[in-house]
Amino acid sequence: MQKKLIVVLAFLALSLFIPFRKTSATMHIFTKSTNNPLPVTFLPGYGGIFQVAIFKQSNNLKGIFVITTNLDSSALALAESPDGVRWKVTKEVLKLDRPIAMPRILFLDSSRVKLFFVAKDSDYHYRIYSVDCDISFNCQKSPTLTMERDPAWESTGLVSPYPYFRDGTYYLFYAGWISTDFRLRLATSTDGVNWKRCPPDNPIPSRNEQGDGPFLFEKDGKYFLFYHDPLHFGIKVVESSDPLGCSMRWSTPQLILKSDRFYDGAHIIAPSVIEKEDGTLSLYYSGLGAGGWKLNLANTGDDITPLPQPPPEKTPIVIIPGIMGSWNKNAILHNQPVGVFDWKIPSFVKEYAGIQQTLKNIGYEENKDFFFFPYDWRKSIESTAADLDVFLKEKVWKDRPTQKIQIVGHSLGGLVGRIYTQKYKNGLIQNLVTAGTPHKGAVQAYKPLAAGEIESDNTFVWLAQKIVLLLNKDGIESNKETLQSKFPVLFDLLPTFNFLKDAGGNEIDTQSMSIKNPTLPRYNSAFSEIFSIFNAVFGEKDNQTPAGFTVSSQSILDIILDNYTDGHPQVTLLDMGDRAVLSKSSKEDADQDYEKLPFDHGEVVTEKDSIKKILQLLDVSYTEDKIVAGSKTTISPALIFFIKSPATMTVEYQEQTYQEEDGLIFIPGAQTGDYTLKVQGIDEGKYTVIIGQFSEKEDLWTNIEGKITQTPAATQTDTYTVQFNSQDPAEFPIRKPNIFESFNASISEFTLLNENLKNQKISTVILYLKYAKAYYRRRDFLGVVRSLLASHTKIFEARKMVSRRQRKLLVAPLGNFENLYHVALTGKFPKPSAVQLKTQLNMYRLAVPSYQAKIQKLKKQGVNVGAKID
Repeated sequence: MQKKLIVVLAFLALSLFIPFRKTSATMHIFTKSTNNPLPVTFLPGYGGIFQVAIFKQSNNLKGIFVITTNLDSSALALAESPDGVRWKVTKEVLKLDRPIAMPRILFLDSSRVKLFFVAKDSDYHYRIYSVDCDISFNCQKSPTLTMERDPAWESTGLVSPYPYFRDGTYYLFYAGWISTDFRLRLATSTDGVNWKRCPPDNPIPSRNEQGDGPFLFEKDGKYFLFYHDPLHFGIKVVESSDPLGCSMRWSTPQLILKSDRFYDGAHIIAPSVIEKEDGTLSLYYSGLGAGGWKLNLANTGDDITPLPQPPPEKTPIVIIPGIMGSWNKNAILHNQPVGVFDWKIPSFVKEYAGIQQTLKNIGYEENKDFFFFPYDWRKSIESTAADLDVFLKEKVWKDRPTQKIQIVGHSLGGLVGRIYTQKYKNGLIQNLVTAGTPHKGAVQAYKPLAAGEIESDNTFVWLAQKIVLLLNKDGIESNKETLQSKFPVLFDLLPTFNFLKDAGGNEIDTQSMSIKNPTLPRYNSAFSEIFSIFNAVFGEKDNQTPAGFTVSSQSILDIILDNYTDGHPQVTLLDMGDRAVLSKSSKEDADQDYEKLPFDHGEVVTEKDSIKKILQLLDVSYTEDKIVAGSKTTISPALIFFIKSPATMTVEYQEQTYQEEDGLIFIPGAQTGDYTLKVQGIDEGKYTVIIGQFSEKEDLWTNIEGKITQTPAATQTDTYTVQFNSQDPAEFPIRKPNIFESFNASISEFTLLNENLKNQKISTVILYLKYAKAYYRRRDFLGVVRSLLASHTKIFEARKMVSRRQRKLLVAPLGNFENLYHVALTGKFPKPSAVQLKTQLNMYRLAVPSYQAKIQKLKKQGVNVGAKID
């Protein structure tokens, strides 16, 4: 439609009592948008609008909406639009204990906004209030009354404020309300607080014209006042070229928008005018028609082409990683309680990078269309499911309470998603896909729980158990007790199928065992209830997946330590699976809703074919070029460093520097060579660095104890050399630049220790270490041996004198002490012959039965053998 001009005819009023009014207004035709009524997404609990005030902020279209549940329950809220058509209410700005309406805003400066509005008071009259807000519309909660009503002209109330500021003066256009009569009026102020009304005999735009909902628009030295007709005719406009003030003369009103559509046929109110970059105008208004009040738009210029329909909303996907797929320093290293939202996926975990990038490639936005749920993988599954509920309510359902979601869980994460779906039964889970998930448990949980024994299989489950033991073993508990108390999810992973066989090949019923799964049997019995939304992806690499054990009766040592009460494993049984989880444990659905892939446990989420299969099960469209594979994390060879504050660390190898990430440095695929560890102070105090070396054959752990003493702390950097051999790691890998610094480091550790213990034996240890250092300087290696052995003796004497809890403190400096012993004496004396070693071994073998018998006797007498041994 061609642009048209409405020419307002001029007229002269030659009356002594009626002033001359300019009437040469020009205004483009407004055409209602074919997108009306405009789509609005609301906050939970709200579903309607009343008035709106649209404005530009930093070239972004925003608005303050009156959002309603009904006309008696309303609030002011901030809304935003990317295109001027689709609107989303983003946050509640102000809510009172009484009806609130008719918002308008005034930008005071770059950081402050004053929000004007109308509220109905206890005397049932309407008044204009304001609150101060910051630029993000975080507003005060206590409003300030702007003006009291004038009973002669505003007996029902003051409504529809429109604030304006120019040349040091504040202007407030508003409507005075008397019964069914609305008259536009103006007040002025020099401070924005104390207002003075213009004379009542000069209403706007004329004595005989009603008006409400004013909006002042300035262009080319002229003022255009838009308002709505209270008698339901539509939107009108008047023009003035006079300076702002009480003596302004206004043109004859022109009707520019009528109530004539199904969405606004009953009434049109609250105009807001926005000038676009091309000079044309957009007029937003509230229209009452079929379906209640709706937000609508009219434009000047050519007719607006209907906006293409938006693509259907994506169903959010929640991805739940497996064991060790999440990390939090305070929780793992320090056993401190942390919140549900404080966990993250560490950077060294690469398994989920492929599906993450793939989703981004196909248009999914992280933390909007898909989410990762990192969690405390040590906790029971039901506890983690409760955390997942908190996570989903905040991340997804806070703004979209009826939004359906899809869950993808890998390994343990699949169990978390499945138990959550069964337990909460909220009907909002559209699909549940599990990948490599042990729905019937995994046999690898038996040995740790039954005896504290950890199989060296170089998987994340193995690493997790190692870390839990390393960080929580206090010298009093056995490995079994530590794992049972600090890693309770292992109970939830025990097999629910018969996995033990006696020497005759007979299965041992899991129900008869003393240690059994407390969770899965309850949920497995009702698993079929969610089969309609459940699908499983599982790997079947070969027949090398642990399937159970052939067991023997307890050994004497088992009986003494209460280990393997259900049978001591002798032979590991193998079957088909992904080398971590059995096929029969992964595919639970009797309706055959599962997908078998020729992959191992990690590859069921990292390979392209795996990712494509998961997307297909979620009904997510993709093209081949968008699929990106992930990668498996290399557990061995590898180096891992943990640090307990008050310090931070870096590790350097050749030209590469590894930065600490939340108390952790993990170097997968570590090569043989010297790694430089640098510990820099953050605050004064002791620090501990724990170093793990992983090879194909074994894992070795070493502690470094140090203290930040310099002021400021950041000026102190302690440097260590870690000698790593990927094939054959050294038992004592820590090296100081020279042997004397190793002596000094050990002396310093025992000195730090004795600050707490105040033990004379430890003081003697320190003295003997100083003797050993002096002997080494003189190359008297026999003197070094005698001094170090004497130190060792005094350490064990000190151990007998302190409490059992304090004994744990003595463990820390032993690593460096033994390292010093090794470094100081390696190559100084001939190695024992094979015959000598064999003779010593036979002596130990002969001695073991007598010790076992003695321990068993003590146990029968009721002696706490574990504490006695300790």
